[in-house]
Amino acid sequence: KKVVIKENIFLKEFEKKDLDQFFRLFNKVKTKNKKLEFFKDKYDNYLFDQPLLGTLIYDKDKLVSFCAATIYRFFQDGSAYYLGQLGDLLAHPDYQGKGL
Repeated sequence: KKVVIKENIFLKEFEKKDLDQFFRLFNKVKTKNKKLEFFKDKYDNYLFDQPLLGTLIYDKDKLVSFCAATIYRFFQDGSAYYLGQLGDLLAHPDYQGKGL
C-alpha cells in the first residue's frame, strides 16, 4: 500500500522485501558496515507473528528515508503485551530538510 506525498515521492509500510535497500541506505548514510543479518535480527518479528513495523519513503523506486521500530513482547499477569521502540530513523543527505 502506497501513500503519495509529492510527485514521485511516496510512503509505504516496511516489509521484509525492503530490508536489502534498508541496510544499504543505513550503511551509506551512517558510514557503517552493518550486515543484512543484523537488521533481520533487529526488525524481523517472526517470533511474535507480527509484521515489520516502520515506514519507508521512496523517490520513484529509490529508498530515500525510513523510520523503523523494534517490537518487544512481555508478559504480565498471564497476558502478552507488545511494545514498539523507535529503532532507526534517517534520510539520505540529498533529501534531508525537505519535509519528508
